[in-house]
Amino acid sequence: MKKQMGFSMLEVLVSLIIIMIGALGMAGIQMLSITNTEIARYQSLAALLASSMTAEIQGNAGNGSYWRSGGASTAITVTGGVVTGGPTASTSCGVSCSSSEVAGNALKTWADSIKDVLPAATGTVSCSSTPAICTVRLDWTENNVALNKTTGTETGIFATGQQSAQSYQTVVTVR
Repeated sequence: MKKQMGFSMLEVLVSLIIIMIGALGMAGIQMLSITNTEIARYQSLAALLASSMTAEIQGNAGNGSYWRSGGASTAITVTGGVVTGGPTASTSCGVSCSSSEVAGNALKTWADSIKDVLPAATGTVSCSSTPAICTVRLDWTENNVALNKTTGTETGIFATGQQSAQSYQTVVTVR
């Protein structure tokens, strides 16, 4: 019998195929990781923005406040930096702002923050007057990264890279 020297071409090709399959698997995992990181980032930012608005509501919760008096009993909507259905923001009132102007300024600042941070976002603030409970909600649409080439047989949001609707909601009691 003859002693074998080195690798045959077939062994080299098989090992290259195994390495390529592993590399493709790692690429798929990396794409999924990027998508999940982006989703988590938007959810964290939404939680921070909603908490910021609830803090503004609690900070302006004294007697005669806009939030406590049921001023927001109809839903206030914030889309693209524009506040609809809420009090008007005022830059001229200085230190002597009314509670309605303070609420309007807080809503305008919140609207600008949402517009700059979340994609295609809409914020909603609605309060009941007795007891004074406010609900702050954020809805946005995010793009998901596709993991496969679209052939029409894939399923799920990660197969085609379609958009998905997300939301975050928090409730605050105005005391």
